[in-house]
Amino acid sequence: MAFVAQIGKALDEVAGRPAADAGEWELLEAGLGPLSEDNPIHVFVREMAKVDALIAEVTALSQQGRAVEAEGKVSHLLKGVIGAWEVLVPGIPRRTCLLLDSTLRTLGTLERAFKGSKNTQGPSATAVLALLDSSRKPLGHWFDELRRAVKCRDNLALEKYLSRTAVIPGKTISHDRLKAWASVQPKSVMPYAAMEAVVAAVPDASKRAYLQSRFLLARGLTFLADFLRSSTEQSGLSWQAAQFALAERYKKLFINS
Repeated sequence: MAFVAQIGKALDEVAGRPAADAGEWELLEAGLGPLSEDNPIHVFVREMAKVDALIAEVTALSQQGRAVEAEGKVSHLLKGVIGAWEVLVPGIPRRTCLLLDSTLRTLGTLERAFKGSKNTQGPSATAVLALLDSSRKPLGHWFDELRRAVKCRDNLALEKYLSRTAVIPGKTISHDRLKAWASVQPKSVMPYAAMEAVVAAVPDASKRAYLQSRFLLARGLTFLADFLRSSTEQSGLSWQAAQFALAERYKKLFINS
């Protein structure tokens, strides 16, 4: 699980940076070393690094005064992508459309590969859409799964359970902290190390591995929703609306493809 730890630490580092920074995925790709086609995380990072490279190329063309050439490259690549996103989020920047669509396509490819065949159980059956349900944020859904794994009804019960079983050096896992992590309050994104300590308290080894992978997915989807919101700051897009847009586009790309 070494590569999982690498991604987790990388997410912690990226969390404090502006969401629209280009080049993050290229840096992450370089930091992972040799990439493997059999490693889904590597596949995902590689695809996102391609998006970084494309954004850099289009930006360079624009800065060189070759706006028509840059526009042509974007239009050719995106085709119907921009229109699909503008229906969901009016005024969304083209750059954002490209990044989000590429990410969701990659997630769909990975999810389909894990399932071994096209999903036939409806949207709610997919791992991605379950975390994008707009009733709460992705990490809120993850905490639901964590509580079920340790048979805790709510965060108060989880606080008591973790006080007996989990250890995070120098920190108390209070009810308020759990609530802040689950709702992704400002400056309260759950660190990877905290997740490791909390998940270690789950007695079932298979559930521990499941929750670790689900946490990474939830953190990634949280980043995407926050990226979408920050890219459309003037429209005041809510978390619920951002997650709904991501879910609807994912259904189109994955469920209905």
